[in-house]
Amino acid sequence: MPLTEKCPEEYEFKYSAIGDSSDQISKVGVVACMLIIGDKCVVETGSTGTPSDFEWRTYKQRSQCASDDEYYQQSFTIGFDPKIGDKLIGTKFDLQNNINYKMGIDAEGTAIPIRKKDRVSGAVRFVILGPVNVTWDVITRRHPTFFRHTKWGSSTMALLPHVSSIVIESFEMKIYSDNGLVNNTGDKDIVYLSDTKETFVNRKDDISFKISSALTSAESHELGVTDSVKMSTPVNTQTGGGVLQIYDYARELSAKPEQLYVDSYYQEYHAPRITMTQKLRDKAGEGLVNPLLHYRHPAMGRTFFVQGISRSINEGSAEMNLKEIEQ
Repeated sequence: MPLTEKCPEEYEFKYSAIGDSSDQISKVGVVACMLIIGDKCVVETGSTGTPSDFEWRTYKQRSQCASDDEYYQQSFTIGFDPKIGDKLIGTKFDLQNNINYKMGIDAEGTAIPIRKKDRVSGAVRFVILGPVNVTWDVITRRHPTFFRHTKWGSSTMALLPHVSSIVIESFEMKIYSDNGLVNNTGDKDIVYLSDTKETFVNRKDDISFKISSALTSAESHELGVTDSVKMSTPVNTQTGGGVLQIYDYARELSAKPEQLYVDSYYQEYHAPRITMTQKLRDKAGEGLVNPLLHYRHPAMGRTFFVQGISRSINEGSAEMNLKEIEQ
């Protein structure tokens, strides 16, 4: 049925337990869900919805489980935190907020922690399994009678038969980081600079790294970079951690890919080198035109490598773009 702003509000939240009129309930589950990332899934081990109630465990397909119960236990619930006097049906609630100021996260909502030890990586899949079968307890207190004692009576009622629809108006999943609880949230980024000043090199402002290496806590602190979640960091499939550096077989050294890129760019442009275009006869069997050869200009005393070749079939020639090899 369509959502209407005018609907009966029923079943007031009054008690947490028999004899306790205080608010001890922090979460009423509404929808059961599965969150699967790679080979791990979220399992809710408690009922209060606190971050400590969520654990990452190895996900098992239905064929790997002995029963449906075992399979669907790999789930968690999202819900709301009612206050005394709230009506459970016909009321609009925010999702439960389990984030406190000590977590160092500027956000509200239901937080599911992802720790380094969880080794979570891979494709993300979020599944809504269905509504939670919530019950409401009507607690009545019988006044003392001539028997001179007090009796308590309790009846339980399932709420789903009284609900026409469950509407989730705005739901989104985001990744936040506590920055290692280090207050280095300034707007900074990694910048590599050469140790010399080259005034003739145009500043390169449009370089962007779509894949960036991971940083250790010490590196983040030294560079002044926020130690937050980097979605573009590749993951080592053997260790589950972010890739800190790679090995360059051509130069026989290990470094961060960004450093290797900037260093190669610096080596290419840190000193002015001659570029020239040369047209040569391109005839089969002569071997004059070869992209793997180096060419020597005797008058200038310079050696060049081939950057590109364009051929003319009509003329039987090849035009080569050459650049001086670094001396």
